[in-house]
Amino acid sequence: MKTHPLTKSLALLIGLSSSAVHAETSEPIQAARAAGSVFGTAILGAAVGGPVGFVVGGVTGVILGKHFDNHDAKMIELKESTMNVSQLNRQLDNRELELIKLEQMIQEKMQFQMYFETGKDQLSDDDQSQIETLANFLAENDYMHVAIDGYADARGTDRYNQVLSEHRAFNVAELLAENGIEAHRISTHGHGARYSNGLSGDSEMYSVERKVKVKVFPSKESAGLASVD
Repeated sequence: MKTHPLTKSLALLIGLSSSAVHAETSEPIQAARAAGSVFGTAILGAAVGGPVGFVVGGVTGVILGKHFDNHDAKMIELKESTMNVSQLNRQLDNRELELIKLEQMIQEKMQFQMYFETGKDQLSDDDQSQIETLANFLAENDYMHVAIDGYADARGTDRYNQVLSEHRAFNVAELLAENGIEAHRISTHGHGARYSNGLSGDSEMYSVERKVKVKVFPSKESAGLASVD
């Protein structure tokens, strides 16, 4: 029996389409997708060119199926990349917030005050513990310097208050030195009652004016600035 050329072409094209489906679809779901693409495009081919159009449409469907698979894979990869970028941006934003909070915390902890009884310059046990903690910090950060400002309330003579405020500041500096902090990293200033705002007889206001203010700075020049508030 003689085989018609059209039949040979049909058999060849069907064989090619079947091979393409096997080559491109190793998983059941992918095979179903490819078959769907082949069948859909084959119907379009049949409507246009009859049996040959059906077969050509099937081969075209395989090619288009592969194209859409590649396109979907790239879209998934792009989506994952976009998600990764978004996650990194969120991480950077969170890190920036953490740094801001850390900076604020350092600023708060790098300035503190200690208060004294009337006419006294001795440090309490809590004050000594605080100064020892500061000394440990300064020992680990040798680029930091400290400014110590002593104050007195308005009672007594100017000379007396000046000397008292200097002694209060000196006692803090001496304790830092005893804990290994070099003298060139420490500056002391006595202000007496120069910045007192307490009215005569206002014991509550006086109690907050008998103090030493401690500030830590990242440079010696900054540490030399005396506090005036």
